Amino acid sequence: MCVLCLWCFFTFQRFNDAPFLVVEFLRKQRKLYNKVFRMKARLGSPLPAEAGLALEQARRLVHEYFTDPRDGQIYRSIKIGGHVWMAQNLNFQIVDSWHYENDESNAKKYGRLYSWDAAVNACPVGWRLPDKDDWVDLLRAAGGQADAGKRLKSNTDWVNGTDEFGFSAIPGGCRMSGGSFKNIGKAGFWWSSAEAQELGSAYRSCMYNICDRAEYMDINDKSCGFSVRCVKV
Repeated sequence: MCVLCLWCFFTFQRFNDAPFLVVEFLRKQRKLYNKVFRMKARLGSPLPAEAGLALEQARRLVHEYFTDPRDGQIYRSIKIGGHVWMAQNLNFQIVDSWHYENDESNAKKYGRLYSWDAAVNACPVGWRLPDKDDWVDLLRAAGGQADAGKRLKSNTDWVNGTDEFGFSAIPGGCRMSGGSFKNIGKAGFWWSSAEAQELGSAYRSCMYNICDRAEYMDINDKSCGFSVRCVKV
């Protein structure tokens, strides 16, 4: 039996109580499998080392799911480096959080935008707002700041996203301190729990549509509204 067939068999055995995980996995990795099969057809068995590395990459992209007991919303999560991250923006309603342009339909895809004070209290029990070191570790695990933005972005919402780690960052835009909204579809901004020396400011991570980089030391006013990704305690 070929390596891929054996791997598929044991994957289905492992997840026989949660087939939706396998369906999600296969859907996201369809292009990767097609590449492997083309390679196998061209070169014959056994699969070369490159295919083995491709399958290893596919394995690590299997998401788990978490239900927020406060409102019943379900979130994907993914382990990257030493941490488990939510693979979707938080969408829990709390004071000083907003839908983009106050349109509820935007929250279904992009989640809510939070002030910093709201963000530090928004994550469910067992999860927390990531600190600056968490963001640094994430970008390091994704290959370094210069290319991490491209690798952590979803592969459907940006011009340069590859989503190699299953983080699926999306360009949810932001709410300015004056109440206006901007940059949906163009940029994503996520709070950290780290406060800056400047009064009323805190650090955020950000990604832009035309740039492969991801920033993790950008400072902004706490009253601005940014997205939240929780990390597991």
